[in-house]
Amino acid sequence: MVELGMQYCEPNIAGAFEKFRSNGVDRIVIVPMYPQYASSATGAAVEIAYKAAAKIYNTPYLHVVPAFFDHPAYLRAYAETIRETIGQRGTKVDHLLMSFHGTPEQHCFNTDETGLHCKGDSSCCKQIVQANRNCYRAQCYETARKLAATLELAEDKYTVAFQSRLSAAGKEWIKPYTDAVIEELAEKGVKRLACCIPSFTTDCLETLEEIGIRGKEDFIAAGGDDLLLIPCLNSSDSFADGLLDIIRDSCPLDTII
Repeated sequence: MVELGMQYCEPNIAGAFEKFRSNGVDRIVIVPMYPQYASSATGAAVEIAYKAAAKIYNTPYLHVVPAFFDHPAYLRAYAETIRETIGQRGTKVDHLLMSFHGTPEQHCFNTDETGLHCKGDSSCCKQIVQANRNCYRAQCYETARKLAATLELAEDKYTVAFQSRLSAAGKEWIKPYTDAVIEELAEKGVKRLACCIPSFTTDCLETLEEIGIRGKEDFIAAGGDDLLLIPCLNSSDSFADGLLDIIRDSCPLDTII
């Protein structure tokens, strides 16, 4: 039995749990649809799920599938989608921008339990180690490196940036900022730019409008010819199959939310 549960709208997580309860389901596998872990996204979703489960008299047994930022099935499915736009080894475009959703820098500092590793920039994200294993930025860079390797892209063929910053949530957000990078790439002579957003599994306003419309307008205004928005994984067959592999690798249970 599979149910969809949204964090902040309908159908919600509590409603999904109620459907499970009414059908006699006691074991639930929760799949946060965020490839990289962030306390503001995955953490918030898990918190809501735990609180909803705690209100049920016969509390269900929960298993949470961890972040899958480096899982071969996710990388394989997304690389397939990206390749349709950029061609083999990116030959159909001048450059690939991997734009991840942003988060306040403080969130990254908070995940460093040693208090010594995080430096607030990409220098501490060159590889996943014990100290940054739960760092959103480190996981984003690891995703980018592995996608680039799968796509056989040279280091100078792609750029990583972070979008959707909100000043109300913190003055300093992780850098570089996508809107600035889009203009910089155009000014450097990039004419045909492709952009993927690996932190989303489904297209939304932050992909379709922020990048597909505003980002494209900014790129052309700065001297570029075209910005190609690469679709998220959405409901592609390759991702549907890959998600099953991700779930199976995490937990053998067959009851999923």
